[in-house]
Amino acid sequence: MKTLVTKRKFAVLLAALVILALLAGCSPAVPPQETASPSDSNPDDLTPQTHEPPSSPTAAPVEDPGEDAPLSPEEPSEPEPAPAPPEQKPDEPEKTSEPGETNKSAVCTVSIRCERAVESDALDDAVRELLPQDGILLHASEIPLEQGDTVFSVLKRVTRQEKIHLEFTDSPLYQTAYIEGIGNLYEFDCGERSGWMYRVDGVFPSVGCSSFALTGGETVEWVYTCDLGRDVGAGEGGALS
Repeated sequence: MKTLVTKRKFAVLLAALVILALLAGCSPAVPPQETASPSDSNPDDLTPQTHEPPSSPTAAPVEDPGEDAPLSPEEPSEPEPAPAPPEQKPDEPEKTSEPGETNKSAVCTVSIRCERAVESDALDDAVRELLPQDGILLHASEIPLEQGDTVFSVLKRVTRQEKIHLEFTDSPLYQTAYIEGIGNLYEFDCGERSGWMYRVDGVFPSVGCSSFALTGGETVEWVYTCDLGRDVGAGEGGALS
């Protein structure tokens, strides 16, 4: 019995030693720290160094929309309007003369002659007495033009001003006026190939006198022919006016 108690004590003592040994092995050994002497240290190294914590980026303040502001998605900004083009002044219309208004800057020269009729033996003496001996009914005269003037409109105006007889008919077929007689001298007075013709700047036009427009500077000659224009320079196939 005594031996059994002794063995139990020995076992308890052994267990306590094992626990102590385990506790002693778990704690790490701390090496002794060396202390530097004042003579071995650099005076500059004695300045204490402070380590500031890294600065964090500052967030931009967020405006408070307020209690009354509605919550809505961000609207895209409208593009700026393009600059307006410079104002252009409309071109002023060219001033033109009204119908019947005299254009002082535009004139034409008009003459009326019947020398070939005066020289013709076919002319009746009663008619010859009504004509000037030189056969010139109107000497070359400058006539101011009006807006829309034609050879015919100028002839009417100048014969009215100079009190010269004029007789004409309108031809619907050719849409122009046909001159029958000027100064009491009519077509066919000197035969079936006789009558009045006109030329502009030395050329006998192929259109009627009321279809030839005048612009200014032209020379208009009314001449009487006894041979369809051959005797006044119109050549073959001349047409009476």
